[in-house]
Amino acid sequence: MATSLWNPFRENAFLRRFLTHISWGAAAKDVLDRCVAIQREALAEPDVLVASSWGAAVALQLLVDRAWTGPTVLLCPGHRRILGAPDADALVAAFRALPKKTLRRVVLVHGDADATVPIRDSRELAKDRARLIEVPGGSHGLGAAAADGLLAYVALEALAKKHGGDQLEGLFLLDGVLVS
Repeated sequence: MATSLWNPFRENAFLRRFLTHISWGAAAKDVLDRCVAIQREALAEPDVLVASSWGAAVALQLLVDRAWTGPTVLLCPGHRRILGAPDADALVAAFRALPKKTLRRVVLVHGDADATVPIRDSRELAKDRARLIEVPGGSHGLGAAAADGLLAYVALEALAKKHGGDQLEGLFLLDGVLVS
């Protein structure tokens, strides 16, 4: 997404945006909006959108803007760590107000030992609206969940809902094993 924290020569750098706005919250919102615009332009029609942390905040905005309405897997979404409270509150409210058809396609995965983004942020998004998978002992990187196949399973489950399980048979090789 061509984002940098400190490199002022990058168009989408936090420091550059901060110097423009003289506000960390406004700079973060500006950078997020720029990333959303980049992804909106680049977004072909993937089968499943999988995004983590900062990328999950971008994906949330894409969902809210209705630029993407397909199956989505959000891993430890960092929207509350990036945006100021009013912008984060507005994003959460807009997400929770999405049509049920869209929200049924969203799965959140979050480790209960995440020291970077508290699991309560995902619980707030999912509460009575979207599916949340809590990973016991899972950190922000969800390494163990990736290693034991949980993340692959969640992505494949989203694909099956989109295409029907019978159409997935024989399409994927994971670690040399045919998924069917």
